[in-house]
Amino acid sequence: MTDLDQLGSRLREAGREELEGLLDQHISEVGPSQAMQALANPFIDRDGILRLLDQRRLLSDSGLREALIRHPRTPRVLALGMVSSLYWRQLVKLGRDTRVHPTLRRAADNAIRGRLPGLSAGERVAIARQAGGGLLRILAADPDGRVVGALLDNPRLSERDLAPALVEGRSRPEVLARVAAHPRWTSRPSVRRALCLNSRTPTATVLALLPTLSKIDLGAVKSSSHLSSRVRQRAALLLGTTI
Repeated sequence: MTDLDQLGSRLREAGREELEGLLDQHISEVGPSQAMQALANPFIDRDGILRLLDQRRLLSDSGLREALIRHPRTPRVLALGMVSSLYWRQLVKLGRDTRVHPTLRRAADNAIRGRLPGLSAGERVAIARQAGGGLLRILAADPDGRVVGALLDNPRLSERDLAPALVEGRSRPEVLARVAAHPRWTSRPSVRRALCLNSRTPTATVLALLPTLSKIDLGAVKSSSHLSSRVRQRAALLLGTTI
């Protein structure tokens, strides 16, 4: 075990007073690995964290920055100031972690939101699979259908998050078709209703869904003036009436 390894172990295992002494005496020797060990010590306090933050050379390590942001004893204003310096993968994890203070989670979501236009489709797909919180509605409006397709598999996505993507006038046929082909979402009556009442949903998709609607929803389809006559006639036929 090297001297630095020994220092890291001591920083992790020390009692309160010993930890303070180690940081006083060896702060110039502490690297990112040793700083992470110190942060794992339950006795580290606000002053100890401020000592680490004072060592600007340590903050070049993104893993340590993330650990400092996450630590409950890091002053929140300082933690907030570091959020935007994280990589997008770190921001996604931070934004969905309910153990992290809501202010920091929102800051992480906002940082990703600002970067989305500059990220590749593949990166946005990866984010859509993992994201939570306020990013879900933003991703539901992504212009690339592959991103929305990945989002549909995200277990954190709710009907409320998806609803704006299904609204008449704001939706895209490709997205609507992907939703209609997804068993998780077409098992939900409100989603089936929204798909059938949207004039941009492909006609073949609507005709396949109509038999699964309630009589009330079929009545809404039959009465909708912005839907095609073919769709309305099929809804009327299922109700045993005419348009």
